Amino acid sequence: MPKTLEECRSEIDAIDQQIIALFEAHMMVSKDVADYKFHHDMAIFNPEREQQVLENRVALLNDKNYTVLTRTFMQTIMDLSKEVQKRYLETLKIKP
Repeated sequence: MPKTLEECRSEIDAIDQQIIALFEAHMMVSKDVADYKFHHDMAIFNPEREQQVLENRVALLNDKNYTVLTRTFMQTIMDLSKEVQKRYLETLKIKP
């Protein structure tokens, strides 16, 4: 028998809690990345690194049907991470 809609929604709610906690942790580490990049005179954007990350994350998939969605998801996370880095540096009155 298939799951009920409520069971599905409950599962998604629990997964979303985990995603939010991990997202927040990721963004907090992004500030550490900004500190490192600042002290080593590195740009926020590194296109080679982003492509490497996308390839590595897609390789983690069990179901390759999610390749395009995973690339979009990870690109969005990286874009948000770059925004966090930029804003963090701005709060320190440092130009990125």
